[in-house]
Amino acid sequence: TMPGTGDITQVQSYQEVATWKGVSSQTGERITAVSAPLLYNGELVGIMRYVTSMRLVDRQVLVMTLVAVILSVSILILVYISNIYFVRSIVDPVKNITGIARRIAGGSYGIQVEKKFDDEVGDLTDAINDMSARISQNEQMKSEFISSVSHELRTPLTNIRSLSLIHISEPTRPIS
Repeated sequence: TMPGTGDITQVQSYQEVATWKGVSSQTGERITAVSAPLLYNGELVGIMRYVTSMRLVDRQVLVMTLVAVILSVSILILVYISNIYFVRSIVDPVKNITGIARRIAGGSYGIQVEKKFDDEVGDLTDAINDMSARISQNEQMKSEFISSVSHELRTPLTNIRSLSLIHISEPTRPIS
């Protein structure tokens, strides 16, 4: 029987191999057909047609597509989770260091940040710790200086005060 597809018509007209893709009217499945002319003394005596179902190919394409989608989604989830981990591993220590720096700026000198990393964050930790230690030393030196100056000024001020009290308590005599 003649299926009435375009490949048969093309072989009859041009006597060359032709292909056809479509849905089989008998089975309702997708098929691919290849038709070739059978020539004898240059005359078309028949047509050989090979027909195959695309069901397995369609299934294989569907499976490969699903695998690709699942793999892509898995990679995206893995990248997202790793990004969250790495961002937190940078942001959390910086937040901690920022909080300590604010406390130091508020007057809590001598506070030290615990060094957890040996990278740029660790270098920042070292710098903050060094700054805090130096500020604490400077504050201590300033306090000692003020205390020393205050003590040194008390003695002359006491003497001046006592002299001024003596002058005030003595009656003034007219100079003759």
